Amino acid sequence: MVAAGDGSPRRRSINDVNFIRGKIMTTVEAPIAEHHHDEGITSLLHRSRSEFLEMPGLRLTPAQAARLWGMERQTSERILDGLALAGFLLKNREGAYLRASGA
Repeated sequence: MVAAGDGSPRRRSINDVNFIRGKIMTTVEAPIAEHHHDEGITSLLHRSRSEFLEMPGLRLTPAQAARLWGMERQTSERILDGLALAGFLLKNREGAYLRASGA
């Protein structure tokens, strides 16, 4: 939660790319920036988020996401974990990520 302009708390938005990038960078063992520059991270976040928005029932494991997006499995897992930490995705018991309700 962050303070809105009027001082009231508001939930961070998935559209706040800097927040998502910060979550990924601060919560993952090996930051994505080691593999991609900032524009690349932003592009990956938008691309993966768009996939989940365009296909509401989409459920992907990190391995499936890596094949779909043409990236290394570790990178896809970091992106998915970051989107989950931002509240956009949920991770189920089988290890697949799906869109959080209301996201």
